[in-house]
Amino acid sequence: TVLGVAEKGRAREAFRAHLSKRMRRVARKHDHPHAILDFFGAWERESKEQFLSEEPTGEFSQGVVRQLAAFRKQTGEQFDFLSFDFWCDRKGDLTRFKRPNFPQGFVPFKKALKPIGVAPALWLDIGWGLWGIGENPVVHPSRSDNIAYPESAVKGAFALCNATEPFRSMFTNGCLHHLRENGARLFKFDSFRAVCNNVRHEHLPGIYSTEAICNAMIETFHTLDAECPDLFLMAYWGFSSPWWLLHSDTIFESGLHLEASSPAPTPMLYARDGVN
Repeated sequence: TVLGVAEKGRAREAFRAHLSKRMRRVARKHDHPHAILDFFGAWERESKEQFLSEEPTGEFSQGVVRQLAAFRKQTGEQFDFLSFDFWCDRKGDLTRFKRPNFPQGFVPFKKALKPIGVAPALWLDIGWGLWGIGENPVVHPSRSDNIAYPESAVKGAFALCNATEPFRSMFTNGCLHHLRENGARLFKFDSFRAVCNNVRHEHLPGIYSTEAICNAMIETFHTLDAECPDLFLMAYWGFSSPWWLLHSDTIFESGLHLEASSPAPTPMLYARDGVN
């Protein structure tokens, strides 16, 4: 519990001032503009279904790197990060790039990005098995669905509990691997789920699991920060509380349920207010 005192009508201002001085991006001097190129969806397809069902490949990604190098040569402008989405091997341990999409793994990108001064950024799905490593049977003890209702989760579409082994250690170790071996300097953490209903886990189920899960995630943030203070930590879906800014550099909370070009379901006075 945090209690604060402020002059009448200035509670919001006082809270922002309190938080701003303690934020990670301030403490680590990350509070300045960053140029990030995220090329997910940079392909043209006839339908939304085709567009969403396609994932990046090594060949397509290398083409983006070549274009980025040409852009830098022609304009003199510099990007800080190149972001890779949907790259991980769903049957792996978060250290490997999926095959056959990336047959050579990350090796070609390490060689190509360094000469143009661009650092790798990796999108990582934290909680949803379908987008993470849910096809690896080793992580199944970390599933957060209720074991009494196995049919409630289709193959791979279950959530994973960040407070429970082996996923807890696998996630942190995977991030450390990419920091040390692949030079990643930005992680975008997506799909954080702070509720677990698995009664076999050491924590209590339901909403009573939230504290254990959040504490585990904070520990991961601190481990990565200790390993590399320059690392940019982007907290995305699921990190709504401003208190996460004590441990990460940014959060994703627009006040409306929307993302990219998808409009918010809430009616807006002006259409522009309902899209990103």
